[in-house]
Amino acid sequence: MYKLHDLVLDLAITISKESKCAFSVEEAFKKGTTRVLMVKNSIGNGDVHVMASNRAYSASRLRTSSFSQNKSIQNIPATLLRGARVLRILDLSRTSISSLPACVENLKLLRFLNLSETNITKVPKCVRSNKSLRFLDLSNCSGLERLPNWSGELNCLEHLEHLDIGGFRGFMPKEISKLVSLWVLRTYELGPNIYKLSAEDNEFLKLEHFGNLVNLREVRIDIDHEAELKILDDGILANLVKMRILTIENNVECDNPPPLSEKMIAMKDLEFIYLRNFAMPNWIYVFSNMMKLCLFEIHSAEYPALQMMPNLRSLELLQNKNCKALPGGFWKPGGFPQLCFFHISMFDQLEELSEKEEGAMPRLQRLHVRFCASLNRVPVGLELLKSLKACSFGATEVDHLFKEGGELWNKMKASNPNFIYEEFLSKVLEVGIVKYRINVF
Repeated sequence: MYKLHDLVLDLAITISKESKCAFSVEEAFKKGTTRVLMVKNSIGNGDVHVMASNRAYSASRLRTSSFSQNKSIQNIPATLLRGARVLRILDLSRTSISSLPACVENLKLLRFLNLSETNITKVPKCVRSNKSLRFLDLSNCSGLERLPNWSGELNCLEHLEHLDIGGFRGFMPKEISKLVSLWVLRTYELGPNIYKLSAEDNEFLKLEHFGNLVNLREVRIDIDHEAELKILDDGILANLVKMRILTIENNVECDNPPPLSEKMIAMKDLEFIYLRNFAMPNWIYVFSNMMKLCLFEIHSAEYPALQMMPNLRSLELLQNKNCKALPGGFWKPGGFPQLCFFHISMFDQLEELSEKEEGAMPRLQRLHVRFCASLNRVPVGLELLKSLKACSFGATEVDHLFKEGGELWNKMKASNPNFIYEEFLSKVLEVGIVKYRINVF
């Protein structure tokens, strides 16, 4: 489900006038056999109850129903969904509901259920008895206190492909590892101090259980204990050969960040990887399908062979205390053939970016170098980046070089007339942006 721009929504309404789609309570009354119901934010909780009690309304052919982002809606009357036996999509995200009506258990064809950012306190029973469900979003439900163990009921969820419980800080049941059809598993962390529990307490999901989820395409793993580092080193991720998007954050304090197991090379289809606080893997360039790479707190003096990644489009290097110069290979002809976005931030010792040569980064559009206090000059040959649309360096020693009318400014404009220099506005703002980007990953 996606949020539509008002212009697109108005266009959709116009196109759907002759179909069985309704975008307001009034339209739902007129089109008693509505198939798609997307209620605007202006609808209140009382309006929903009036709609449900109106004899002109019928849910018998309703396939899609969305009340998303309408905080005034506190509950969904049973009569609104009663009889909606062919409903496939139910989106109640960002509403103020705290429970679902019992009749939802009868929605046997429901495939998509979004309850993110609602006030629910427990997982609805209907979730555990629906064999058609493919997508379940329970993220950022602050009142959600625990997850059911689903013991003996997981056969009903054997086809679930997307499970989002991001923001839930309690323990996750071990039975989640039996959801072998999962493509996406989004979580905050496995649970506080889970490896400090007694050996007999074996009912919670741990990192070693992830090896069973062989169909995973996307997962985030937070490493909070040394035991988990050992499990990673043993190659638990080698089973996840279908992985596309992988985030691994190491929160264990250590003087020398650990390396990643080379067995990860089995993930040949990886397209995006975010690593935090690991030693730089010298084999990471082998991921030929990689499109986006973010390396945070990788305190290596070098970043070997990244320029050899043929499909890399976005590269972010964040927070490094040891790197004084980026590899010369970054700027050699043929390096980063598809790279469009390059961001470097918080490199305390970075002094130079090396000389840019003709043919390197031929598609680069945006270059951002920020919080690099030791950097006092831009790379020679920057004007050779003919596709560059914008850049920023976030250092007063460099900013003045891009003043309009200056020599470097004239060179950049001659190479690309649409080029703009984005001046560094505020360190406070930048820290906020960096923190947000990290949280998104």
